[in-house]
Amino acid sequence: MCIRNGSHLFFAVFLFLTYLLLVFVFLSYLQGANLLMYLEEVVGTELFSQFVFSYIDTFKFNTVTTGAFRDHFVNFFDKLAATEAESNTTPTKSNKKKKNKNKNTAKDKEDGPSAAAANAVQAIKGLDWNSLFYSTGLPTDVTSFSNSLSKAAEDLARKWIALSATYKTDAPPAGCSATDLEGWSTMQKNVFLETLQNYTKKSLSHPSDVFTVAFLELMDRTYSFGASKNAEIMLRWQTLCLESEAEWIVDPVVDFITSQGRMKFARPLYRLLRASTIGKQIAIDTFEAKKDM
Repeated sequence: MCIRNGSHLFFAVFLFLTYLLLVFVFLSYLQGANLLMYLEEVVGTELFSQFVFSYIDTFKFNTVTTGAFRDHFVNFFDKLAATEAESNTTPTKSNKKKKNKNKNTAKDKEDGPSAAAANAVQAIKGLDWNSLFYSTGLPTDVTSFSNSLSKAAEDLARKWIALSATYKTDAPPAGCSATDLEGWSTMQKNVFLETLQNYTKKSLSHPSDVFTVAFLELMDRTYSFGASKNAEIMLRWQTLCLESEAEWIVDPVVDFITSQGRMKFARPLYRLLRASTIGKQIAIDTFEAKKDM
């Protein structure tokens, strides 16, 4: 009995310590993510993107300390501002022509990239790094995690879902066109396709009855998902098409799953192809032919 109670006590302590560890790790990631997003807001997304490339190139294959991160961040923008200021003050033929055409060169410089870098440097000088790194409690500068981009993708998907219920495939939903996705990131396109996938999962009908082949053909004519070479988009689009038994997607699926070996993409598509009526034997034959690659 004592051994049993002792075991229970040990197990309870183990669970408690595991919980504390998970909370600590989770909070650490959240704090780090919030700090990075805050720094992005301080300097601007365009300049922060340049810093990210420089950071990866400088510290790849190495361990980075907090101090090294801070120093590289500060030095990067100092050098960027100095370089751009120098390039804008160096006389060139094009600069001379611009000066002749536009006397308001001071305003040009204020609106140019050097002004953005210089403004970033001034903003960075106002940062309290000790507070950002070591203060306790909730962050004083909480980033606004807006979902406006994902909402736009979800709203567009709902328009197509509404169209699918009418079984009309002669034209896209009212107000929708090929320009809908212009400027969209891969993540937004993924959210659009995932919203359609989630709808089929919640439906009591078979996916092929929810989104017909003709409906998917109309969507592809509108947005050209089938022409995408992005693996994340290909996975989601081909999944939709396989679930709806679109025979014309079989060859692209086979090409995709045999062109790379990442299980994230190959396994679910292999399984869907095997489970479909249009590609069962093709999935088996393809696997047998490629299993020793």
